[in-house]
Amino acid sequence: MLLAIGTLAATSAASEEPSRLDRSSEGAATAKVAVTKARFGRGMGPDDSFRVNMAFRGAVKGIRKEESCSALFDDLMVDGLRALSRSRYNPPQSQWERRQCSAGIAAYTVVGSNRVVVCRHFRRLDRRVQSAVLIHEALHTAGLSEGPLDPEAMTAVEIQSMVEEACGLKR
Repeated sequence: MLLAIGTLAATSAASEEPSRLDRSSEGAATAKVAVTKARFGRGMGPDDSFRVNMAFRGAVKGIRKEESCSALFDDLMVDGLRALSRSRYNPPQSQWERRQCSAGIAAYTVVGSNRVVVCRHFRRLDRRVQSAVLIHEALHTAGLSEGPLDPEAMTAVEIQSMVEEACGLKR
């Protein structure tokens, strides 16, 4: 599922088995997550790793500092820092992934998966927007679906706007 956000976009696409996050309300309320830095899959270059790590720090700060930001994960019964810390950032590896990225996509994941593909377009974004993209993808990792595949769900643009506002990451 492609999720365009103006020049920014996120995609959910099948490529990995969903991660196992604690979705109990007790787990979400009591989780104490030690978040240090972003985790990477194979092939992430040093420049992109640096950018993602800087955006990751901003995402952690938003979730920790803004109650409205951490509350985005409440309905999913997952701690926001836990979802973010479980994400593993990867460059596009297959031809299909590279095609998705060529459409101006910044990042995408499969709902429930911890594998996040970071596209070249991510480099062109303001650091605050990059941080919001990582939180947006962490919401999908935690189970948030998105339109148009889920007609009852918000669109990518709506999710991105909600994250930027709630997490103090507006441009």
